[in-house]
Amino acid sequence: NGFALFNHANIRLPQKWDDRIGLVLITQRLHRIHHSQAKNESNSNYGFSVSWWDRLFSSFTPRAAFSDETLPIGQKDVPATKKNASIIALLLQPFKKR
Repeated sequence: NGFALFNHANIRLPQKWDDRIGLVLITQRLHRIHHSQAKNESNSNYGFSVSWWDRLFSSFTPRAAFSDETLPIGQKDVPATKKNASIIALLLQPFKKR
C-alpha cells in the first residue's frame, strides 16, 4: 500500500532525483507514463514498486513524448464524464462493445 500511495501521489520530484530514484523504484513520473494515452507508453512501466522488472522484460520507458505536465492520461475512448464516473458504469465498462 505504501508504494501505491507513493506512485499515485500528486507530486513531481526534481528530474535529477527522479532519474536516480527511478533506477530502482517506480516514481510518480514513471507511473504517469504507464497511464499515457499513447499505446506504446501505456504498455510500459508495469512495475508496481521496482523498475528493474520493466528493464528485465524490456517494457521500461524512461521518458514520455509529452512533458510530465502536459502528458495526456486516461483512455481516449472513455472520456472523464459524470456518466462514466459512477461505480456501476466503471464495473460495466469491460462488457461494453467498442
